[in-house]
Amino acid sequence: MTNRVVEELVHALREDTLGGPYLDEAQFEQDFVEPTCTRILGSTHSVALHSRGDKTKSKCWAESKSWGATRAWGMVHAFDLVARHLDTREGLAVEVKLAKISRGHLPNGEFQRMMGQCLLARHVHSTVIGVFGHVGDLPARFETETAAIQRWLIDKHGIWIVVRRVDTS
Repeated sequence: MTNRVVEELVHALREDTLGGPYLDEAQFEQDFVEPTCTRILGSTHSVALHSRGDKTKSKCWAESKSWGATRAWGMVHAFDLVARHLDTREGLAVEVKLAKISRGHLPNGEFQRMMGQCLLARHVHSTVIGVFGHVGDLPARFETETAAIQRWLIDKHGIWIVVRRVDTS
């Protein structure tokens, strides 16, 4: 996957105007993340997202498990959105989490689950994007010592992290 396309997608996921309000993580995925990814990747990639109630998308999603999921520990680890370049067959995975922040707490569990899914996705995809939406304000310490690991994740592992405030009301 070219850096230009990945950077364009990451920029859009970070900066595009959010609709909303989003009632839950699934709606955030389907109403913001999927359309953004499809708009940027749609002409060159096959995009699959688990979608409730849409038979065409559900079939595409089921078929993507053969090439887009990681098999380990006796389980099939599927990701929120997967895309495959139509010519090179190179894969991209997007993992989405939405957490509610309260009283200055950090979203340890939700963020760590997203990071674990990103690592599992990297086993079969050359590029992985973790999209972490949060409702409420993150404490300032969330950004402490983050830049160096962000650069390491991108340069050494092809994992990009997007953090966005999301409105649910």
